[in-house]
Amino acid sequence: MAFQINQSLSLVIPRVFPQWVDEQKIIDVFEKQNIGKIYKVSIVRMPNEHYGRRGGKSRHPVYKAYLYFSVWYENEIVHNLQHQIMSRPSRNLQARVVYDDPWHWVVFKNTERTYKLSRNDKRVIRSVRENYYSNLHTQEMVENMNSLFELQQQEITCLKYLYHLPTNFDVDGDYVMTTTSEEDEEEQARETAYASAEAVLMDLGDD
Repeated sequence: MAFQINQSLSLVIPRVFPQWVDEQKIIDVFEKQNIGKIYKVSIVRMPNEHYGRRGGKSRHPVYKAYLYFSVWYENEIVHNLQHQIMSRPSRNLQARVVYDDPWHWVVFKNTERTYKLSRNDKRVIRSVRENYYSNLHTQEMVENMNSLFELQQQEITCLKYLYHLPTNFDVDGDYVMTTTSEEDEEEQARETAYASAEAVLMDLGDD
């Protein structure tokens, strides 16, 4: 299933407590939850915000974090999260990322221009993103080939059953029955399936 993912979306976490003021910790949370690969986190102390006892030394500072992604993963989790982020915010619909259940961050689209990425940052992000899509495309091709191979195997099994053929008979892509050794049977079927897969993929590319 294809998901519409906004790869250019960056986020802001308006309230981050001191124990989570660590770039790698934040990166790990988003990675482990299969949300995406974060390229950079900019953490800023909010001088006028604190939490804890009023008027005492136990008051602690609050930080804000800006998240820049090199890749948002293409899956249902990310699709739903981005939908919540881009929807009109309300108390009943907030985009949340759990970092230590039940503790979570409420995340928003980053619309601030204070912290910009450099040209080199953008070049690195583009390279990582292209590599991700290349690997994703390769994975899809392998999955398609494996699916076609399984279908080919099913067709061969049905033909053998239909014509009461022994297991040392092989059926090629044009359904020509030839004798073969049992150890070569699987290899020939695999080669036929992969050849069929490549033909299908080439046709799709021509479209």
